[in-house]
Amino acid sequence: MALITDIKNIYKVLANDERPEQSRSSYWDEEIKNVSISPDGEIIGDSVLGTIAPKSPLRSLFHKSMQIPFLAMAKNFKNLRDLRQKGQHIADKQNRILTLDIVRQVLSLESVVSANLDFSNDGLVNVVIGDGCGIMGSLLMQCMPHRKTVMVNLRKSLLVDLLSIKKTFPDTALSLPQNSQELSQAINDGEINVIGVMADDADLLGSIPIGLVINIVSMQEMPMSVINNYFDIIRKNPSPETYFYCCNRLYKKLYGGEEICFHDYPWLKDDKILFESKAAWNQWYYSKTPPFWHYRFGKDRIIWHRLARMAKKS
Repeated sequence: MALITDIKNIYKVLANDERPEQSRSSYWDEEIKNVSISPDGEIIGDSVLGTIAPKSPLRSLFHKSMQIPFLAMAKNFKNLRDLRQKGQHIADKQNRILTLDIVRQVLSLESVVSANLDFSNDGLVNVVIGDGCGIMGSLLMQCMPHRKTVMVNLRKSLLVDLLSIKKTFPDTALSLPQNSQELSQAINDGEINVIGVMADDADLLGSIPIGLVINIVSMQEMPMSVINNYFDIIRKNPSPETYFYCCNRLYKKLYGGEEICFHDYPWLKDDKILFESKAAWNQWYYSKTPPFWHYRFGKDRIIWHRLARMAKKS
């Protein structure tokens, strides 16, 4: 089987494959059962796969005004202005407003960048697990163009990610490897910038050197067996150092009754935690309803973020 690199063929594979996904939790079984994706990336149906707010001057002004307190939460971040401009570039290319979901991803990446780690090694790859509309992947492509970006997601979500990235960067070269040989080919092809990996094929990632992994509010929606497998990949991949930024609810009960707890993830005492705290910009949201800014009250609704250098296993 040849490596799939044409976006039309990627669409055919991801949009038409209706086989059950082993990596899908009861939460996602419910959320995407009536959702389809158009060839231009439009999400058809009501789902948490993502929403795109169309542009209008009044709507843009509303969002910009409501985001002021969120930007104030990161006033000490040295690269905030630059990263926000990158977020605006994504919104403009996707013909959407710079909404709170983009701002949150900008602030999360800025918290990682502000940790003053060395991301210069172009022999390592960045991995985004469970992105939304390709936002984090697009930010990483702008911040670290010397590294390949690997997008891992369920099929329909992955299709949205890749179509969105293609819309943001029309000239970027995508690939969809389906076995280890094709993944190796994609990694070694200097023309390929973005690699899509279906969640059920995540084990393939154990063979490539991963420098940074990012997951934002989607690990909380996975079965523990899948979470354990991602941690295993992070620990066993051939890079001597792998950093993991994890931002998820401390507790979430899924539709099927599974209880997913942040501190029950397979962290090790030898993981070096660079920072962790409540993710302030994820605890608040805004709406048109007074008092406009709303806090997610309740200990079960706390969203926690942690950046760690992960202890390695052979």
